Amino acid sequence: MSSGIPACYWIQSNGISLGFIPEPSTESHEGKAKEPGTSRITIDGHPVVQTDDQTGCYQYVALTPSNSFSTMALRNEAKAPHNTCEINSGFTNLVIAHLVVSQQQHSTDDPT
Repeated sequence: MSSGIPACYWIQSNGISLGFIPEPSTESHEGKAKEPGTSRITIDGHPVVQTDDQTGCYQYVALTPSNSFSTMALRNEAKAPHNTCEINSGFTNLVIAHLVVSQQQHSTDDPT
């Protein structure tokens, strides 16, 4: 990636890993979108491509045509919760809220 942004950030708790990819590759997104278990949903008014399987849930969010990100909730332990898409949707909603607020603050800081 040309911007120098790390490929992924991870949070782990209760047998679940939550991942955030700030700039997912087109190849990665398109590959996930073709997998079985893929659906199109909306989170906080934004279109989301969601892939759900036995190991977890992947969501690709397009905030604008040039601003997208992905999140994942993956089961790491047998006793981990199975509702990974519900967990991931909550995480995705949190990321959307943070990015929207950050963009609004940035636009009010810009004097042009």
